[in-house]
Amino acid sequence: MRISYFNYVYDIEGISAGAAIKGRELCGALERQGARVTINWRTPQPDSTVSIHAVTEAKTFRNFVSRYVREPRKMMRNFPNFFQECAITERQKPEVLFNRLEHYYFSAAIMCRVKNIPMVVEVDCPPTYENNTFYGKHLLHIPKLPSWAELYNLRTADNVVVISNILKDYYVKQGIPEEKMHVVPNGVDGKKFRPKAKSPDVMKKYGIGKDDVVIGWVGSLAGWAGIDSLVSMARDVMHNRPNVRFLLVGGGDNIAYFEKELRQQGFADRVFLPGWVDHAGVPDYLSAMDIVLAPYPKLDFWYASSMKIFEYMAVGKAIVATDVGQIGEVIRHGVNGMLFDADKPEGLTRSVLELVDSKDLRLELSNNARKDVETIWDWDIHGRKLIEIFENAISKHRNGGR
Repeated sequence: MRISYFNYVYDIEGISAGAAIKGRELCGALERQGARVTINWRTPQPDSTVSIHAVTEAKTFRNFVSRYVREPRKMMRNFPNFFQECAITERQKPEVLFNRLEHYYFSAAIMCRVKNIPMVVEVDCPPTYENNTFYGKHLLHIPKLPSWAELYNLRTADNVVVISNILKDYYVKQGIPEEKMHVVPNGVDGKKFRPKAKSPDVMKKYGIGKDDVVIGWVGSLAGWAGIDSLVSMARDVMHNRPNVRFLLVGGGDNIAYFEKELRQQGFADRVFLPGWVDHAGVPDYLSAMDIVLAPYPKLDFWYASSMKIFEYMAVGKAIVATDVGQIGEVIRHGVNGMLFDADKPEGLTRSVLELVDSKDLRLELSNNARKDVETIWDWDIHGRKLIEIFENAISKHRNGGR
């Protein structure tokens, strides 16, 4: 099967690294199933030597203008994109197009109709909702057009792949036929992320002793990370358990926050902040952790699928996570992890202390989590599901079922 994958995310080596990793992992899983996949990053990428934050701060006038022109410019990109994508598919001759849904882009959907190519749309988020709620509040929005473009992609698609049941229900309520919606959550490569001995390099670098219990976290986006409850818990635990250390991996504003709230509050010798770590290096840092955290906040619309949860499970660590969205479907409390109510943050502290004090419980949870990855959440398992979805899309398209 020949598949062309279109992905429109910006800055795949920086702010959109998670989406880029997911795209590469999915396509790799498809290739291991025998498919021929060509990845097409459809958005011009920034110069990797220039800081995105520095550019944003320096060009204040450009930022002011972008408030009015960003959305119209993105819409206009569909015109050159259409002709480029016609040329791409002419060269690659895909049997099916795998197209990631992105805010304002609909050129590939039109191209598929014109060239009669089956299309499966990948949906990681509701882009219009997410842009208006989190990232684009300062922009002047064109009424209704972004939502129309988003739903046009889904109505045109032969099949739609969403990352959670919550996201599926969201689109079904907007009129997308349920029978062409397929839930394939995020996953993990169980060969890259696997249980292994604690990295001696990490242990030596931070002076972690063999009897220390290391509580870890890996993250980036403060708004989704729930780090306020993490900090409160960390203070309580370190006051009561002198053998506990914290290893908090992530860049951006989180470093300054952890530095101020923990290291400058008398815990400098027990809180370690490596900063940003390349994805390939994350398993070494996870290996040094005994307990791992995912204290996400409670949101009204929690549609995400946390790749971090699956990576935690794959390396065989005892997880403490918020009972929100899909996490409550993946983590079974007391079986393959611990869950707590985001409205009752004391539950986070209680669960962490229970795990600090019981190595046997940590081992039981971590073993069960790893087994679940091997049977449910590995990318290769998702790859087999996707092949079936693509075959179904091709069959429906041939029979005029779009």
